[in-house]
Amino acid sequence: MISDHSQLAEAARNLVINEQFASVSLLQRHLRIGYAHAQRLMGILEGAGVVTAPSPGGFRGLTPAFQEGHPNFRDWAMSEYAGCDGGDPLAKTWLLGFEHGESAAEGSGRQIEDDGYPIARQRTYRYNRQVFKLLVAIEGGDVNDWLSFAERKRPFVKGASGYFKGNLYPYPCPEDAAWSDAAQSETGFASKERYRAWCRNHRFPIVEEWIARASPDLVIATGITRRHDFLSVAFQREFVRMEEHRVDVPGRSRRFFSASHNGRLLVVLPHLSGSPLFAANATLQAAGAQIAALRRAVPVRRQAPDTGCARAVGGV
Repeated sequence: MISDHSQLAEAARNLVINEQFASVSLLQRHLRIGYAHAQRLMGILEGAGVVTAPSPGGFRGLTPAFQEGHPNFRDWAMSEYAGCDGGDPLAKTWLLGFEHGESAAEGSGRQIEDDGYPIARQRTYRYNRQVFKLLVAIEGGDVNDWLSFAERKRPFVKGASGYFKGNLYPYPCPEDAAWSDAAQSETGFASKERYRAWCRNHRFPIVEEWIARASPDLVIATGITRRHDFLSVAFQREFVRMEEHRVDVPGRSRRFFSASHNGRLLVVLPHLSGSPLFAANATLQAAGAQIAALRRAVPVRRQAPDTGCARAVGGV
């Protein structure tokens, strides 16, 4: 129990628990108090074991005792590359999905053995087939050569280099709004909204760390309604302006978004298996050419000043 029994301290406690998020600005907005007062309340919550001490970046979280979800699920969701499909984590091209879908060949609910994510399995996913076409186009090839490209480059296959495929949210949900009894039982979250709120506040910073470590120069994300989530993790919450683009091919015009900062390009496309117009071959060919042009236009990443100390040799 919080030692300060004031109504405001209790309101702050209830607020951070209900929101599954802790920040001084949250307290300021909802309790209509000043910064100094909110800071004092946050200190009270930390002393009571409700919130963590601030990280080096100044972020706080709820302590495990006050987080929703099963502890085992939370631990797994924040573990190294949990919920990602595979490939080379240090690759210079990353593909970020929103959450797992499923292959028509696999069917709903079937557990898939970790077999290294071979091309033979990937090609059963319409999403992956469309991604292969886009990657071919980005490299200047013909989308109709997607299968030979996939077999040669082996994108996202365990042990292969050059590409990595991850997801913002780790739990597989074939339908965007669905949250089944099984999902509740396995995760410990009563609703998908509560699950996503927890992920935004606790998993997203982990994904940010993965991207910062890999330092990819191209991040391709799918799902334009979630573009601000992708923007946040791609640039470690720095303010970066996003631009809208149009892919114009005969009979159709489709939009996508991009942002760049410090040598990294983020492009956010419509979901490639849920947008029939964008998934057409002509659209993917044109989109790939535009992305390649955007990539060439990104300024070279800023290098850290050379202090004369020895350091590992590697690409940036």
